Amino acid sequence: MKDGLSQSTVNCVLSDHQGVIWIGTSFGLNRFDRERIMSYNNDKDNLFSIPGNDIIFLTEDIQHNIWIGTDRGLARYDRSKDRFMRITFAGLPLHVHSSVVTDNGVLFFGTGTAFRYSYVDNRITFLPVNGPERVTSAFTHAYIYDKQKQIVLLVCRRNGLWWYHLATGKLERISFIPAKEITSVCLDSSGNIWLSVYADGVYGYTSAGDEFCHLNTGNLLSNDVVLDIKEIDGKLWLATDGGGLNVYDPDTQGMRVISHIPGNNNSLPVNSFGCLYNDQEKNIWAGSIRGGLIGLKRTYFYTYGDAQLNSTSGLSYKTVTSLYEDRDHILWLGTDGDGINRFDPRTSQFRHYPATFDKKVVSIVEYDEDELLLSIFSQGLYRFHKKTGELQEYIVADAEKSRRLFRLGLAVHLGRLDDASFYIYSDSVYLYNQQTGHLDAIRCKEEGVVLSALMEVSGGEPDTYLRSLSNLLVLDHKDRSIGVFYTPPDSIGTIGAACRDKAGCFWLGTSSGLYRYDPVTKRTSTIEENRFAGTSSLGFDRQGRLWIGTHNGLYAYIPEEGKTVVFGESDGVYANEYLFKPPLLTASGDLYMAGVNGLVYIRNSVPFPEEADPSINLLDVELDGISVGSDVIRDNNQLSIPWDYTSLNARIIVKEKDLMRKKLFRYYIKGSLNEMIERSSHTISFHALSVGEYHIWVSCNKRNGDWSTPVQLLAITVTPPWWKTTGFLILLILLILFGSVLTAWLVVLKKERKMVWAIKEHERKTYEDRVRFLINISHELRTPLTLIYAPLKRLLASGEVKDDKLLHLLTGIFRQTRRIKDNINMVLDVRKMEVGGESLSLTRQPVNDWLQEISSDFDLEFQVRNIQLVYDFDESLGEVPFDASKCEIVLSNLLMNALKFSKPNTVVVLSTRRKPDYVRISLSDEGIGLDHVEIDRLFTRFYQGDHDRKGSGIGLSYARMLVEMHGGNIGAQANEGRGATFFFELPLENTSVPIEARPYMSQLLQTSDVEIPGADDYPVAGYTVMIVEDEPELRNYLKDELSGSFKEVYVAEDGRQALEMIQAKLPDLVVSDVMMPYMNGFELCRRIKSDVGISHIPVILLTARTDNESTVQGYKLGADMYVPKPFDLGFLLAVLRNQFKSREIIRNRYKEAEQIVSPKTDTISNADEQFMSRLNELISSNLTNPDLDVQFVAAQMAMSRASLYNKLKLLAGISIGDYINKFRMAEAVRLLADKDLSIQEVSEKTGFSHQRYFSTVFKQIYGVTPSQYRQDL
Repeated sequence: MKDGLSQSTVNCVLSDHQGVIWIGTSFGLNRFDRERIMSYNNDKDNLFSIPGNDIIFLTEDIQHNIWIGTDRGLARYDRSKDRFMRITFAGLPLHVHSSVVTDNGVLFFGTGTAFRYSYVDNRITFLPVNGPERVTSAFTHAYIYDKQKQIVLLVCRRNGLWWYHLATGKLERISFIPAKEITSVCLDSSGNIWLSVYADGVYGYTSAGDEFCHLNTGNLLSNDVVLDIKEIDGKLWLATDGGGLNVYDPDTQGMRVISHIPGNNNSLPVNSFGCLYNDQEKNIWAGSIRGGLIGLKRTYFYTYGDAQLNSTSGLSYKTVTSLYEDRDHILWLGTDGDGINRFDPRTSQFRHYPATFDKKVVSIVEYDEDELLLSIFSQGLYRFHKKTGELQEYIVADAEKSRRLFRLGLAVHLGRLDDASFYIYSDSVYLYNQQTGHLDAIRCKEEGVVLSALMEVSGGEPDTYLRSLSNLLVLDHKDRSIGVFYTPPDSIGTIGAACRDKAGCFWLGTSSGLYRYDPVTKRTSTIEENRFAGTSSLGFDRQGRLWIGTHNGLYAYIPEEGKTVVFGESDGVYANEYLFKPPLLTASGDLYMAGVNGLVYIRNSVPFPEEADPSINLLDVELDGISVGSDVIRDNNQLSIPWDYTSLNARIIVKEKDLMRKKLFRYYIKGSLNEMIERSSHTISFHALSVGEYHIWVSCNKRNGDWSTPVQLLAITVTPPWWKTTGFLILLILLILFGSVLTAWLVVLKKERKMVWAIKEHERKTYEDRVRFLINISHELRTPLTLIYAPLKRLLASGEVKDDKLLHLLTGIFRQTRRIKDNINMVLDVRKMEVGGESLSLTRQPVNDWLQEISSDFDLEFQVRNIQLVYDFDESLGEVPFDASKCEIVLSNLLMNALKFSKPNTVVVLSTRRKPDYVRISLSDEGIGLDHVEIDRLFTRFYQGDHDRKGSGIGLSYARMLVEMHGGNIGAQANEGRGATFFFELPLENTSVPIEARPYMSQLLQTSDVEIPGADDYPVAGYTVMIVEDEPELRNYLKDELSGSFKEVYVAEDGRQALEMIQAKLPDLVVSDVMMPYMNGFELCRRIKSDVGISHIPVILLTARTDNESTVQGYKLGADMYVPKPFDLGFLLAVLRNQFKSREIIRNRYKEAEQIVSPKTDTISNADEQFMSRLNELISSNLTNPDLDVQFVAAQMAMSRASLYNKLKLLAGISIGDYINKFRMAEAVRLLADKDLSIQEVSEKTGFSHQRYFSTVFKQIYGVTPSQYRQDL
């Protein structure tokens, strides 16, 4: 073992309890796990490397700690992390040179010092060293001499031998051994002391101190420098420096020298050795000085290779093509091109014959006592004289027949029939008689049989059996004929070798395996195929063992046991390819087999002992590239790995005597998959093991062909991911059960909710239908109500009614009409509140006075019903913040409720009471009470009690909404006697209630409260108005009422008719209803505002739809005002006057000299904005153009001059020419500020061809000339 070592100089060797071989060299430590070598060296940057590279000793203690002594200190190997722990003592590296393992610990010896490592406390302590002499040399070796007396034998390399007493620490020199240059010591099993003295051989002393032996080169030693001594099996092995290994037998006093022989591959590779080691398997290791580590074992095989020509140590050429043993038991070997060799088995000496060096001898038989007959390839037969080595051609036929026999490229083999004749196996079989010189061809019984490449299988009387590539043949000596004896099936391939056993059965080695043919039963049985495919040589020894040579190895098969034994380099059998020749069984029982790489010698005494199973152990485990072997071994070879591991490798080590034997392993994986893997590697990898438990078993093939009993190597548990663990699955099942229960419960709950939702949906739909119905009815009532409310209010306001009785009746009618209007508004306001469009307008008012004022409107109704309304006010109340209009609705609803449910001749009491934070307003009646209602639902929308006095079901719910908007409460309670009391409460200081700012759209809906400032006296007689209304009465009423105020009032029935009239008449303002046939008001507004010719006309929409969505839609389409029905005619007139006044204000502003129309702020529609933007841009970009006039602008704007004039006149109140001049003058003012420009240049830049005209226009607008204007700047 040299390749792979850190250095070839081996100082020490150790085989640990696992079977790992540790090799210490002069430059590093090596670890051989019986498959590969790993080296360790000192690394100054790594504190866990070995202290030094020169390894002095290696020791394993009882606790399996491995101690490494180096030139720079002591270290201990850490198996778990594959590192070295440096040992210190008193803070310094511990330098020691030898060690001894005891039952209690390990003894270490340095230079005159001693230390002990204790198994008890794992500590190193100092041992005293006392003696008459002070020792300054290192103790290089230490041995337990007397265990009971605790005496240690110490060796100083240059200062002799010493006794060390452990009990006392006494150190004394061994007086009976005077030598001091001692290189090694051995205490043999007899108690004798053997020591080697440098350059003076080996001395033997008895335990009494008497010298009884001195070995040196003068008697038996091959070299006087002996560096190590070991007793092995009662013999002393001596490692010499230059003389190889000497083995001395004290009993016979004989010496055997094992040394290097040049040219002999079976001898030692070197002759210089420094150490010897005998491991637990009795293997002998020799550490050489320059040649690495060498293992020695006794073998029963020997391979003879080639040597230099005429050398006696080997063949003239390594490939042997023929073998023959003569009557003197001398072997004659034909080689492949270097003639014939003589080999004497007794001396193992070869002799080469130069006369035959260029000959390829393919067959040898005896010719007579002194000569051999040789068949030389492609040349013929020759007689060879064994003593003289002369070679003489032997003619057996004429030239033509000789050419056909020997020169057709066939290997011609010979077979002796008797002393006078022999067979020639060429293209056919011939018999030659040496005495008569006759050559006779042997008759073939079958036609078409190929008889070339014949070789003898077995011979004798009366037949000889031969084999060809495809048949077994029998040669009949009596009738001189040959015939096919056996033709194997095509499935077994071509025959490469054949032999016959004692029972008469034939064994065939073919291209596909090994087979046995029984001629009695005519049966062919398969022995083994894969391993023996390509068998080329077969032969039995005297023990009945079949030797099998193949292209890749040598085997022995024991037919009785069916076992196969494999042989390799560790047995002395090197890689060889065996030729298609039968083995030579010699008279002594030894076997010789011819191979491409030499002659293999097999002793007849080769044993096939019953072997114990080798010890197979787990060496290491790597998980995802990290060693975890120590942890696994500590856990009894149990390993748990995650499901998502990347790689898992397990390494094994096999402890057996023949550690260099090539082994096969069978790995059995038992678990979710049962698999057997056969391989030669000591490492097995596990890829993608699924979740589960696996038990890995391993067995090893043995030399005798058996397989060892499988042993469990590893137990692997592949843990599942957390979502597949048992706990998680149980939790998941519980969750599923809980989920199922929850789902079932939710389904039931959903059904119940669905039923509730269905009921609520039904109620909502009913509610929506009721609301829709009330809203639609309200919308339908608004138009006729307008025709009643507006004229009646106008009539009462005119003062034309002189009859007091009639005036009283008309006033009552007007009041009830207003109440109807308020009820309609209440319905719409409820809806408005639902969509968030209602807000409060809080003012502080005297609550008592306000209550009396509102309730007085109901005096007539109370009088008609003969019901007395009584006031009971708390006089301490002052002003309270509330929305008067909203609270009026609340109070009106309560009063109407009291009227509805009170009986005649009863009393209704309206009272107020001051509370700490609020005021309570109560209305108590003597009516039917609350027995027929559910008080909890009394203020719910559309709720009506179980009585015959029905209503809409809206009033009380609306009242509750309004009170709650104030932050108050509303309620009802039964009186003690009869009747009921309804009350609502308002905060005295309403600061906690957030009052929303009035939304813009809400303001638009409450147009009846909008004031139009400064518009009542604005003259509108010069304007024209168009009324668009599908209701004839309202349309005619508006026309009649408005005709006296405007120049002309046009009317249309629908939007389509109105659009045509607007385009024709160009009215100054349009008042349109929204809900109309053919084209509604929204579409009409959109058409007007998108037509540039009429987009300037204001549009006011009249509608009964006061919801936010409709209002927002109208304003998005360009409506200028939104007036809800019913409306007051005076309010409508005020709106119209305000629109005209606003337009007039814009026109007057642009009549001023400086003003130019701003498209974004001074237009009322998108079309007008686009028109003015385009006009302003056109004028601005052409100011310097003298041709910029009305005709130019009309052409560029794609409008007629009249349309352009009318459009601008209506928007700005000026002509197009004046508007162009406004632009020019504005630019002139800007240019005049630049005094570098002359007046003429300013005139030209503003588009005036003549300066005089420019000055005239400028003066008309600004009142001064351009020159004066510039001077005033």
